[in-house]
Amino acid sequence: MHLLHPDFTFNRPEDISPAFLKERGIQGLLLDLDGTLCATGSYPPRESVGRWLSEVRSSGVDLAMVSNNRNMSRVEQFCMDHGILHYTGRAGKPGNRGFRWACEVLRLEPRALAVVGDQIFTDVLGGNRAGMTTILVHSLDLFLWYAKLRRLAERPFLKPEEEGEK
Repeated sequence: MHLLHPDFTFNRPEDISPAFLKERGIQGLLLDLDGTLCATGSYPPRESVGRWLSEVRSSGVDLAMVSNNRNMSRVEQFCMDHGILHYTGRAGKPGNRGFRWACEVLRLEPRALAVVGDQIFTDVLGGNRAGMTTILVHSLDLFLWYAKLRRLAERPFLKPEEEGEK
């Protein structure tokens, strides 16, 4: 396995079913905020995101937010609004700090956790380094000036059908 290759790719987080997670022994999800659940700077998320979070939580999968966002009030507000009890901003992804923290607070081994995020060089790399299942979703941040540059850099690590925008 290459550290920059996601284990799975979905169009959006809501496409990841609780059954899919259970089949793979996933007991906890580490979620990214910006670009994954909400576009950077926007709030609230799509209604379907809230329903999905509730459905996943109801299925017995624990949730934790591991965000690189420097605005802790944004991270905290999202988590409070959606019943996510464990969260951290400034996680330092792809470094290990945020991923180790999540293992501790959820009391789960890395193999029982999956990382859901929109970036290969933070979410996927960090999750793979930590020994977790990695799930890449298409980014909601295509409007950012650097989005096309980031996607060009990520392209070699995506299968052709995963490239998204061309």
